[in-house]
Amino acid sequence: MKKVLSVLLSLIMAVGVFGGLSSTAYAKDTINVKYEQTEARKMLNRINQFRTAGSWCWDESNTKKVKYPAVKALVYDYDLERSAMIRAAEISRLYEHTRPNGTGCETSLTGYGTCGENIAYTEGYDMSEEFVFELWEEEDQDYSGQGHRRNMLNGDFGAIGIACCYVDGRYYWVQEFRDYVVDSNPSPANNSNSSVVVDGTAKPSLAGVKINAPKPPTIKVTSPKKKAVKISWNSQPNIKSYQLQYSYNKKFKNKKSHNVAERYGSFTINGLKSKKKVYVRVRAKNKSTGKFTKWSKVKTVKIK
Repeated sequence: MKKVLSVLLSLIMAVGVFGGLSSTAYAKDTINVKYEQTEARKMLNRINQFRTAGSWCWDESNTKKVKYPAVKALVYDYDLERSAMIRAAEISRLYEHTRPNGTGCETSLTGYGTCGENIAYTEGYDMSEEFVFELWEEEDQDYSGQGHRRNMLNGDFGAIGIACCYVDGRYYWVQEFRDYVVDSNPSPANNSNSSVVVDGTAKPSLAGVKINAPKPPTIKVTSPKKKAVKISWNSQPNIKSYQLQYSYNKKFKNKKSHNVAERYGSFTINGLKSKKKVYVRVRAKNKSTGKFTKWSKVKTVKIK
């Protein structure tokens, strides 16, 4: 059984946006990393299939799926890859789009007009590009959680570099995007153990942070019609399915259960007893571990 924890961050920027950032002086720090560039480069085909097929993202109100037309495939830029490799080491020390020396992440690039960055880390057995791509794909997220998805579908970008490195039990992943290509000449994939000098000694921001393991769902229960109850819940990443339980008893004696696929955000139970009060709770199954979250808070409603 796979056990994987993950955290994601995304950023898109245009030249000049970060002109006001100040730089902080730090001593130099050497980080021992194991690069996995053969695996990282495999993701390019998956991203380009995603872009050229056309897709969708939620609008800001989370009520409408905005169609994204097919856009051009990204060119793999080995200059961007070198920047991504530096950033992969850096985010093991400071998990942000700000670099350990206090400057913006765009300063790692040779040049930039419109550019963007996606970062992630996984902890566990699954460091595959397929798994991380699915995290960045964010089909089960609302607008606020689809920044990585929008970056990968952005038609303004023409180039990408991808990196993965292993540091202290975690795999760190970076995608760097830019609107033009600097170096498209292929070079051998770096899968070596390397010592990377980072200009900064900021402590890792991961310490003490709860990673994106799914939380108990937040639910809403209504009775939209006679003898029926509708249960709705918030979507989360890395969910395999949901389990619903309901009972006419607040201690859930003689309870009944339903399992619902993760792609659904609501479920309606029909054939209930009119004028009775029903108690409902929901829990989510973690796609990576196969374990359930704790139950949601119990909600109750009087059936029509």
